[in-house]
Amino acid sequence: KTEEELRNERKRRQKQKQEEFQRMMREQGLKSEEKTSNKF
Repeated sequence: KTEEELRNERKRRQKQKQEEFQRMMREQGLKSEEKTSNKF
């Protein structure tokens, strides 16, 4: 594989990880918002 291909793969993996992380945070955030919504 070329350097470029390796770089692109790494970028794609990082992007996937980030998206999974953001989705997880959103889901957790929605759950915690239900509890704290009366504070806002």
